[in-house]
Amino acid sequence: YSTDSLFKMESRTFYFLGSGITFTNVNSGNNISSGINIQAGIGKLLSPGSGIRGVFQFAQNTRNSNNSYSNNIEGGNYNNYSLTCDYMFGKLNPNSNLNIYGIFGGGFGVEHQTKIKYSSSYGYEYESKGYSFKKIILEAGAGIGYRVSKKAMIFSEFMYGFPVLYLEEGAEFNPYQSISYGQSNLKIGLMMDM
Repeated sequence: YSTDSLFKMESRTFYFLGSGITFTNVNSGNNISSGINIQAGIGKLLSPGSGIRGVFQFAQNTRNSNNSYSNNIEGGNYNNYSLTCDYMFGKLNPNSNLNIYGIFGGGFGVEHQTKIKYSSSYGYEYESKGYSFKKIILEAGAGIGYRVSKKAMIFSEFMYGFPVLYLEEGAEFNPYQSISYGQSNLKIGLMMDM
């Protein structure tokens, strides 16, 4: 059999679940700590070298308690929710043990800062209810996967996503500012063929 005919004999739809670390963006200074992310989704291999997938991801970054300024702050964590569609390209052959691929995509995201309380050594306190805003994002990255069985693959991915448009403000695309306000994610997970 050829590679294509073997591919056609395999299931080409997959689902996956992963988790890892979300790093802070370059504009957050030392007030925000790296956090966690969880992602889940479903996809379809179009050929041994390409595929598409839909991804839901939740990521959280917390206030850095080691920062002297943040010691006077309670709450104020950043929660990010996103729904994206990605194009995958590279080696994605279900008959190969080792697969290496690139990822490019985009979608819709919501960023929410939780309730925050400021206090000072002078006894002054102030509370904010937090805020949320919607954004259109782009993302790119790469992954590597190793098949542990005919239907299951362990994978690791590094992704970088950044906003290109904040919907509430209708802000125009600023290449430097948009890219520098992005976040990088390192994750591991399990991909299963259906």
